[in-house]
Amino acid sequence: MTEARTSILAALRENRPKGEADLVLEDIAIQYEDPFVSFSAMMKKNGGLVVAMDSADSAVADFANRCGPDGVLLEGELAVAENAAIWIPFRDEAERARPFLAETLAVIVRRADIVSNMAQAYARIGTGELPGYGVFMAGPSKTADIAQCLVIGAHGPIEFVTYLV
Repeated sequence: MTEARTSILAALRENRPKGEADLVLEDIAIQYEDPFVSFSAMMKKNGGLVVAMDSADSAVADFANRCGPDGVLLEGELAVAENAAIWIPFRDEAERARPFLAETLAVIVRRADIVSNMAQAYARIGTGELPGYGVFMAGPSKTADIAQCLVIGAHGPIEFVTYLV
């Protein structure tokens, strides 16, 4: 935690209304008994596909057969069961557009890297354990206008495949 953040939080605690308790997100955030099952169900609700694989090599082979030249395969650093969001880090600027321009985006994530909630995800990102610049993606791109016309793929991939290894 940075010194500035620590001093700001301390000032907020000192000046909050009397009787207000400290809110600890980890204490109230949802916890799943089996984050893998919960993640898979939520990704399906989001319109994505989850494929369980034995290894990253198997995922790469399946991706080549399934997606062809219009797909992009990336590695996700962690996945969140409560909303099926996957943290995709960008190590350089050349990588930033790839997940948004692909028709099919496939992401490989290790099952051991599925956390239950966003509080746990941000805690891992905030420690420096993971690259701090990236994006959470949770399925194919969707947008709708005021007439409730749903468009898939307007701002990102039309198809989203998650390989859990």
